[in-house]
Amino acid sequence: MNVSKIERLEKLITEQQYDERRAVELKAQIGRETESLNKFRDARQICQVVLASTQVQFKIDVEALMTLAIQSVFNRFEFQLEWKTGATRSDLNFNVLDRGNVMNLEDDLGCSILDVISLSSRPVFHQYQKDKSRKLFIADEPAKWVGQGVFLERTCELLRQISHERGYQLIIITHEKRIAEIADKAFWVQNDGVQSTISELDDIMQLGD
Repeated sequence: MNVSKIERLEKLITEQQYDERRAVELKAQIGRETESLNKFRDARQICQVVLASTQVQFKIDVEALMTLAIQSVFNRFEFQLEWKTGATRSDLNFNVLDRGNVMNLEDDLGCSILDVISLSSRPVFHQYQKDKSRKLFIADEPAKWVGQGVFLERTCELLRQISHERGYQLIIITHEKRIAEIADKAFWVQNDGVQSTISELDDIMQLGD
């Protein structure tokens, strides 16, 4: 066997040895990546289970609190949350149920219920904030559609509970004298067409009718 054949044979042996080492390395790398992928899949499954469980608990808690708030003014209605999950996002919608049936919230009664939902949802969702803001809310005409009589009185009681029992400071803008009467402090804003003046009311009866 001449020298050139020996060199070619040695080269082939070296290449084969390199290929074998490379194959071992690639096999080990594939094993590590497969293990990493399996861990990622396991973690993803765990996250999905935790997310689903959190959503269920969130739904139960919020529905119960919002239903309690609505029923403190209107006796028979229930609040329902509905998750809609897409490929890249989840949407959260709500319904109001009247004896199990989804209500149309565009009529006068629906607007009254939306008044109560708008008022109650802020303290309810505030407790789920990661970095909580101050317990202060501004409510603009919170009982505009509730009307007079018993429903207004119940709404006033709900405002009192939110403020005095839950510890929220409410700044309320209203034309409703009854709501002003339950305030700890009331201010009267008057506008003469040129400028507005603000004065504190010592006696709500100053408002007249």
